[in-house]
Amino acid sequence: MENYLKLDFDAADVTFALRQHHPEASERGGKSCSSQQAKQEALKSPRLQRILEEVAEESSRELKDVQKEAQELLEEIGHKMALPAVRSLALVLRSVLRRILKGVFVNKPGLEKLKEAVRQWPVVLLPSHRSYLDFILVTYLMFEHNITLPSIAAGQDFMNMAGVSSLLRRSGAFFLRRTFGSDKLYKAVFTAYVQTLLCSGDSPIEFFIEGTRSRTAKSLHPKYGFVTSTDTAWRKLWKHHHQHWVPSISP
Repeated sequence: MENYLKLDFDAADVTFALRQHHPEASERGGKSCSSQQAKQEALKSPRLQRILEEVAEESSRELKDVQKEAQELLEEIGHKMALPAVRSLALVLRSVLRRILKGVFVNKPGLEKLKEAVRQWPVVLLPSHRSYLDFILVTYLMFEHNITLPSIAAGQDFMNMAGVSSLLRRSGAFFLRRTFGSDKLYKAVFTAYVQTLLCSGDSPIEFFIEGTRSRTAKSLHPKYGFVTSTDTAWRKLWKHHHQHWVPSISP
């Protein structure tokens, strides 16, 4: 393990933030698609279209009205990844890290393995969530090492934070409710969106298996709902392909 602060933080911050970010092309047939294209692909999902018809029939509503609601839910859920936002976050983070930490220790051989895995397979990142730095550092390090940036699952409560929600969304965060309850439409729309990100694009998905941030700096018991839905969606579409699950634990 190497101290990333000592090895890398001599470079000028602005120069670092403006560095090129061109990850190697995926070898698994995925395609880079814009945030809007991902939503459009999710909406065209045959499974989602079938459920929209069921919801319309069960609620005695016009199909076009249910489709409009599904589109609105996708806008609520989906990220709006934009590299300028990631660069801004990287610039701020470098300055903050110098002030609050003595070191950031990084397994560089592990990062190289991750880089190769992202090129070949769908990847699900599972960092621990002992602090807010966990998920920020994952994106930051992937940016620094020229790895395709992840789409990050974030709790819907972040959407109510003025300024923060916009920055997170433009840095790759997509939002989900803490519970889906009996909302058949929301669950179907969210599942279609995650399925599209995992199977149609080339970026990893990142979420926290604990489901929430630890308030005690200790690991929490995992919650398997997201794990199950992600794995099930993948297996239904790609029965003979692998996916990589990558845990990451902060000290």
